[in-house]
Amino acid sequence: MVIAIRQADLVGDRQVVLDLVRDNLTDEATVERYEWLYRRNPDGDGKAWIASDEASGETVGIASAYPRLMQVAGEQVTCWNLGEFAVSASHRSLGPALRLQRACLGPVLEGTVAFSYDNPNEGFLAVYRRLGIPVTAQVARYLKPLRVDRRLARWIRSRMIARPLSLLGNGLLRLRDVPLRVGRRFEIRPHEGPFDMRFTHLHERVSRRYTVYGGRRAEYLNWRYRENPLHRSQVLTAWYKGEMAGYVVFHHRLVDGYITDLSAEELPGLPWSSWPRASRRSAGWGRSPSAPGRYRAVPWSQSCGGRAFSK
Repeated sequence: MVIAIRQADLVGDRQVVLDLVRDNLTDEATVERYEWLYRRNPDGDGKAWIASDEASGETVGIASAYPRLMQVAGEQVTCWNLGEFAVSASHRSLGPALRLQRACLGPVLEGTVAFSYDNPNEGFLAVYRRLGIPVTAQVARYLKPLRVDRRLARWIRSRMIARPLSLLGNGLLRLRDVPLRVGRRFEIRPHEGPFDMRFTHLHERVSRRYTVYGGRRAEYLNWRYRENPLHRSQVLTAWYKGEMAGYVVFHHRLVDGYITDLSAEELPGLPWSSWPRASRRSAGWGRSPSAPGRYRAVPWSQSCGGRAFSK
């Protein structure tokens, strides 16, 4: 079996990429999503590599990467966020996967792209081990329960018993945020419409604190969250002395809420932990007594750890 690897033409190979992603990864592989993800990114067009079986001509795999501007030691560089990767079941062995990923990483290994990052599952780590690429960091997912209704419904079948217990449990969960409301110096506001230069200015201030920091300029945020065809995101901002000090981006699926982005200045008393509850009120989660409103957050361990979030 001989596998040929080539870089995709984002126009001519659109249907090939869509078919590979739809057959192997997700039903959300639509033309609208493709155009948004690969061709409208303000940091640069996406890249894709296609694997084909030379004997049959069948396309059997894809690897992709999406450019992102990053701040590294105060300098702006372009890196790659490694994205969709799939090999068809008929060719699902280590060999094609290695060749695909090696081709995808070629510009990084050659030094034409500053670096890349990925969040692989356990199975894909074997590919990186064979390529000699070590794990450099761990990702932790944090959650903050906002309601107990769904959990109690699993344990207690009687609604007459579960309802008062839910009211009590939900009240106790709300008490965790009371100290955060005492002496609050910050104002939490919903942000409607496009991201503007205030978000760019905040990014410039916040990024100075970190050696490596993902670009969060207004252009990128508008593409990532306002133009995203898959999720309708909402935004809350924190204000201090008339200036925007931070923001959180979130969306919800059914009754669960998900933080997808968070950025803020390092100010004492900034109410990180109360934002999930404010997000729930803003999105209207939990209107029904049976809605649990569990809140899941992606990693900001310094911000979330010890603030009623748990791994």
